[in-house]
Amino acid sequence: MGLLRAGIGPQLENERYPKNFAAGLVAVGATLGIMIPPSLSFIIIGTMVGLPIITIFTAGILPGIFEAFGLSIVAYYLTRKNNWGIIEKETFSMGAVTKYSGRASGVLFTPFLILGGIYLGWVTPTEVAAVAAGYCLFIAYFVYGYLYSYPLWQVTYKRASEVHANRWSEVQE
Repeated sequence: MGLLRAGIGPQLENERYPKNFAAGLVAVGATLGIMIPPSLSFIIIGTMVGLPIITIFTAGILPGIFEAFGLSIVAYYLTRKNNWGIIEKETFSMGAVTKYSGRASGVLFTPFLILGGIYLGWVTPTEVAAVAAGYCLFIAYFVYGYLYSYPLWQVTYKRASEVHANRWSEVQE
């Protein structure tokens, strides 16, 4: 949750959302990672209890979607009622949707790769983590070119340091 807060918190504050609303939104949004597969928590629970991971993943999809839908409705209602955030009117354009969906298609394919690989029996839930990491690394390097300015070891070191710092600050609090 600390990384989610570090990533989205400043953006919410820049758009003039109250700090308590931003903190609540991040806290509830962080629970979606537990509900929607592939979830490490589900893998641990299934392993400990002896339930098939596929069954647990299937059971988590619908509640996770309902939670996301409910969070979206409440957040939309509260922001409109209280006039929070910077509200910029944008017109809907199917051309823009097509343009941005096309550019994001590599990233949008990731959940299908993960869940499809598991449900089709190509990989186990444990192996899919390595497959997804490799796929995302490939997409970042070769499709989007995000990592060309940094050697891979520098990016890995920087992210690992951030995770360590966030974990350490959570322990200290």
